[in-house]
Amino acid sequence: MTKTLRFSLLSLLVMLCGTLFAEDQSETLTMSTASGYAELTVTKAGTSGSGGELEISKGNITVTSGLGYIKDHEMTIYKNGSMTITLNEALKAHITKVEMTVKNYHFKSPDGWTAGDTYPYATTDDKINSDQQEVFTTDATDRTSFTISNAAPGKTTVKVITVYYAANASGDDNTVTNYAVDFNSPIATSDHAFAVASNWEHIVGINNYDGYGPYYMTYNYKATDGFNGTGALYAARQYAGDNYGGAVCNDLLVTPSLNGAVTLKVLASGGSSTYPSFVEIYKVNDEGTEMGDLIKKFTADDGFTDIEGQDDWKQISLTLTEAQRIGIRAQNVLMDDFTAATATIIPQKKLVVTGVMNPDKQNGTQGTNPIFEQQADGKLKVTLK
Repeated sequence: MTKTLRFSLLSLLVMLCGTLFAEDQSETLTMSTASGYAELTVTKAGTSGSGGELEISKGNITVTSGLGYIKDHEMTIYKNGSMTITLNEALKAHITKVEMTVKNYHFKSPDGWTAGDTYPYATTDDKINSDQQEVFTTDATDRTSFTISNAAPGKTTVKVITVYYAANASGDDNTVTNYAVDFNSPIATSDHAFAVASNWEHIVGINNYDGYGPYYMTYNYKATDGFNGTGALYAARQYAGDNYGGAVCNDLLVTPSLNGAVTLKVLASGGSSTYPSFVEIYKVNDEGTEMGDLIKKFTADDGFTDIEGQDDWKQISLTLTEAQRIGIRAQNVLMDDFTAATATIIPQKKLVVTGVMNPDKQNGTQGTNPIFEQQADGKLKVTLK
């Protein structure tokens, strides 16, 4: 009995590349709450009362002003000042819309952008006492920054900024913007050299002792234990051995070449004071085979940041300033929802089939014996006997 193994194109893309999002993305910077302010990186706070050099950032967005000031719960752009919102160039994307919640005075609508409404901004009678929203859009596909001025006679208080952006038209450089792996496709961890997704590598921690071995670190795929009940990958202790002996190992899950903002959701699980939960990020060579220097270590006490509405799941974040592979050395954590601003994804001639069944939904352990044969034309024939 010969059966044909069929895959849809979408299924193959998900298996080989993880989940790639092509729709518009957004980043929200909230200055008007303590929790929102805590998410910002404040490089320059400006000057209270008169304004000065201001620079803040979050994820892929940077906001600057020459006459600004920010403190917890409040950001101000002073009279005759301007504010520039810049998108990380590594994204290879462009801004499509900017939404702002403001108070005191409206900004002047900038040239080249369509305003949701026409706002007065030049007289004291135009002062606003409650929060109002300004919306600016553009059809241009080359806008990586947005500059708006305060031409009013007083300061403008900025409470929230949301920036929407879309990927540039694809070229031939194999660069994917808004790269994401959601861990919803099963990972065959029984293969100690497993790859998380296409273009990932794995530096395998291995140990032998007293003539026994080889021993490996333990990973387990969890179909429903991830963030919001989805798939996740569990990394146990960084140890290769058994109850009688072994050694600490350096087992790294190696990403494709990445650039820009990188995030990973994590849940501490199974750790102790002796073997705590952590995630370490290392430099890795271009081939993904050699461990380099430590970039950053994240722990429950230092680096695991809160996710709004979640008590247990946390997030780790870092920003890469140049394209490079990184290695994830994780211990006693569940991992889910990996993202990067950009990734280099090169098509691979590689397919792993982890299971097959006949039309009666019987697999190889239920009386059928699948035989895989590579044909001369490159097709794969699966025979169930």
